Amino acid sequence: AGVIADPKAIDLAGSFADTGGTGSDAFCARGNRKQGYKVGVLVTFGGSTQCEGTGRAELTGERARISLSRTGRGKAITGCSFDAYFDGSALALPGSVPAGCAAACGDRASIAGASFALVEQGNAAARNAPGRAIDYLCAD
Repeated sequence: AGVIADPKAIDLAGSFADTGGTGSDAFCARGNRKQGYKVGVLVTFGGSTQCEGTGRAELTGERARISLSRTGRGKAITGCSFDAYFDGSALALPGSVPAGCAAACGDRASIAGASFALVEQGNAAARNAPGRAIDYLCAD
């Protein structure tokens, strides 16, 4: 039988990978509940099509409010804030995200519906989460 995590005790800090098996999708969060988290996300579609961005997140219970503010190439993103679900071991992005999130993506790509499994907890693990245009998604 599984153990249900206390929503008030879970921590988003860590390194995450895709649950679909492509092996190259990544999410990371560095920080804490009180001060918020720096986040990075990479969702790939083959060798060259991707979504990649960085921003901030706040965690309230099992709801992670994610706001992406920079693309993988450093350009500003506006209008890309959404609620994702985090149960302590998996993060699921919503099936629909604001139109502003398209700025983080190449043609025919989207972060909508992406899901990630926690690979390693903690800020140290988050710092090493790999990106593509960004070497490390949650580096200093």
